[in-house]
Amino acid sequence: VTPVNDEHSSDKKRKLKFVFVQGQGAQALFYKPGSQYEDNIRKAFPNHTIKFYHKGITRSKLIEAIQGADIFYLNAHSVSPPQDGMQNIQVAPSTENDKKHPKGLSIITPLDIKKALHGRKTPKLVYLNVCSLTDYSDGVASRMRFNNAFGINDGSKGKAFVGFPRKTTGIAEDKVFKELLIRMAKKDEQGK
Repeated sequence: VTPVNDEHSSDKKRKLKFVFVQGQGAQALFYKPGSQYEDNIRKAFPNHTIKFYHKGITRSKLIEAIQGADIFYLNAHSVSPPQDGMQNIQVAPSTENDKKHPKGLSIITPLDIKKALHGRKTPKLVYLNVCSLTDYSDGVASRMRFNNAFGINDGSKGKAFVGFPRKTTGIAEDKVFKELLIRMAKKDEQGK
């Protein structure tokens, strides 16, 4: 949770950037600023940058949120079926040139994220609380999946992607992720 900054002394700890995003229409424990969930995360990681995006996010804001994040968490809806052979996640409508799913919903795709992250630092931990993103029976090719967009594959070292092969319950997974992070913070305090 507090990786060593290789550019300096091995005793110095690098400040991490945590990003939490509530997607369009998703039920989340961090649904408003100052929620208990948000307070717990801030208390567990007082020396790190923590950013919450509440109540839906547009494509451009989601891309901005991902860029520079070390730990990225998204609670959102996928839109089925996959469009043009790739996964997609629902985002808030905006006046920008929205990509639309045939169901009329504004979406973001793995190609959008991959393009936005090209040549940039990518998150070390990506936790997508989104239904069916790791259901490999959906016929979506590996290069059209969200883990690939973040540069995380089976052979990746020092990075992790968490997704679900089934429908998820957003609020329940919010709680699981918070507990995981708080457990990691406690282990770090104990030097483990």
